[in-house]
Amino acid sequence: MQILVLLAFVIAHVEVVVDEPAGPVQLAVAMVGYWLGLVLLGGFDLLCNRKALADEHAAVIAVFRRHHIVSTLTRIWLLGGMVGLLAIGYRQSCLEGLGVVQVQLLGVLVVLLPFLVGLVIMWLLDYPFHKILRRRLAETISPAGETDFPCWSRWQYITFSLRHH
Repeated sequence: MQILVLLAFVIAHVEVVVDEPAGPVQLAVAMVGYWLGLVLLGGFDLLCNRKALADEHAAVIAVFRRHHIVSTLTRIWLLGGMVGLLAIGYRQSCLEGLGVVQVQLLGVLVVLLPFLVGLVIMWLLDYPFHKILRRRLAETISPAGETDFPCWSRWQYITFSLRHH
């Protein structure tokens, strides 16, 4: 996952000069579409895998494989969406419109903001899958009769992911 953040950082530094950058409304629509695509991919993944993991006899490896494929597509969407936003002039509009051109790091953070929000959306949608999978795996390896499996809360999962990535 760190490679994803590094790639986004590199993409944010690519200077794309657009003759006529999109206006604020077009940028807002593009960002909402970017995040909506993440929600749809994450919802599809959760819907498919949650049902399969609820079944005791479902093959965990097949579910994990399917989740990995959809997660990879989600990561491609995250990076591709960043490229798309830059192609319509998001970087140019942010840096010039907000006047953060002089403050280099602040400008990069503003440009990365849609990507970072997208990562958090992805983790929020991914949490139920990880919780169910963790419980399923704990049930198979725990001693008989032990039913108390510690599992992170959604907030703990998000903060861990933010620190880790």
